Amino acid sequence: MKYNKILLTDDDNDDCEIFLFAIQKALGHRQYTTLNQAEIALEQLEQKQLLSDHIFLCLNMPVMKVMQYLPEIKKRDHLKDISVIILNTSLQPELIDQTKLLGLQDVITKRSSFNNFVKVFNSTL
Repeated sequence: MKYNKILLTDDDNDDCEIFLFAIQKALGHRQYTTLNQAEIALEQLEQKQLLSDHIFLCLNMPVMKVMQYLPEIKKRDHLKDISVIILNTSLQPELIDQTKLLGLQDVITKRSSFNNFVKVFNSTL
């Protein structure tokens, strides 16, 4: 799967803006889609209205939580190989362990430093 596309699902507009600036600086030109509801992202991925190589998902989404979202992605043949990376304000070891069992690729802590965020993207993708 190589669409050269990245999906960010986060309900915080400020975090989305920082994410997009940091990932553009780290990776250059890619196609980005930002959605503020995980259930809409999942629906569009299921219906192939949206294609993505990487999904960045905020841990604290209001309706569909990560523990619901990950199994739905991983049980569909056309979606199961998409890497899913959680963005979170803190690392919670027990949650990280649970989500990795469900197919999570990585967890990135939302950084206070823009340059640290860029470094994380350079090393992760």
